[in-house]
Amino acid sequence: MSATDLFSAARAAIDGVDAEIVRLLARRAEIALQIGSAKRAAGLPIHAPEREADVLSRAAALATGTLDPVMAERVFAAIVAETRALQVRQVP
Repeated sequence: MSATDLFSAARAAIDGVDAEIVRLLARRAEIALQIGSAKRAAGLPIHAPEREADVLSRAAALATGTLDPVMAERVFAAIVAETRALQVRQVP
């Protein structure tokens, strides 16, 4: 297999992983909106710093192989921030 073929195959594999990540992020957003609605109904704040810290710690702990725990935590920090912003924007 030529280098060009290897690059093409690897890029196609990354494209497939990216599509799965986007699908999972959409599912996470749906669930987060349900949680946001429940929080609002219960009179609770959207921002839950302790829960967010737990999510970041878990992401770092789950990082294995070539995925650096710090990288996992940074990625999840962005996901959590965007999810919280979604809840604030879309939960009545």
